[in-house]
Amino acid sequence: MNDESELEWRRSFLDIIRSRQTHAIMCIFATGVISWALLSPDPFAVVQISGLRWVRQLNDLVMHMGAFSTLTVAIVTLSLRISGFLPLTIVVGLVAYAVATEILQTFVPGRTCDPADALANTAGIIVGIVAAQRVVCLIRRPLN
Repeated sequence: MNDESELEWRRSFLDIIRSRQTHAIMCIFATGVISWALLSPDPFAVVQISGLRWVRQLNDLVMHMGAFSTLTVAIVTLSLRISGFLPLTIVVGLVAYAVATEILQTFVPGRTCDPADALANTAGIIVGIVAAQRVVCLIRRPLN
């Protein structure tokens, strides 16, 4: 790839990333996957038959933190792109979702509500907010 075509490819890719629709789809997808993983009786049964078997080896708290960091990056990035700031309602909504999914696990066979998981979810939200702010700064940086 020559320099000109690489720059054009990079601009096209950044245009896709900058799209509000792309961000909204990422947010919906991340929320769906995380909700499924947290509220299904045995999400590892599906992971075991896929190429993601290595995920089973991760510490539970690391998985919670990673999942909520990913979700938070998607949602906060969208908010920063649309409004230029992060409304407190988004942070409160993310924390409420993190706590609610843990509480709802008490109604799922084979799952339990674990306060340590809720704390890991919240830590993931904090990490995600910081990461999202960095991503937005990098995307806004000029290409040349």
